[in-house]
Amino acid sequence: MNRLRLAVLCLSIAAPALAQQKESWVGQTVLTKRDGAHFGQPKTATGDEVDLGPLTSIAYRVEAEEGDLVRVRQNGVSGWVAKSEVVRLSESVDYFTQEIRNGPTSAVYCIGP
Repeated sequence: MNRLRLAVLCLSIAAPALAQQKESWVGQTVLTKRDGAHFGQPKTATGDEVDLGPLTSIAYRVEAEEGDLVRVRQNGVSGWVAKSEVVRLSESVDYFTQEIRNGPTSAVYCIGP
């Protein structure tokens, strides 16, 4: 019985973290982690990516997700950006708080570039 309680306790602690990792990004708002993150579109013939330039807003709504990429729209144009370049709004407070703790002298997080 103690093993069962321990298992239930472990699952109740781990389940939210696991669920968040597998949760779809589609429809969620993401924030860019840094200034200058680029987005693009793959070429259909060669598979090479076409750079659409830097993302200039802070927040985007995710239209689609494929592997390590999410598709966002800027000025009417959809393009793909690496998940590593954005953070979900729901995780942004924790992410940026940790970034500030790691580099408290970085003014980028306070006033921008």
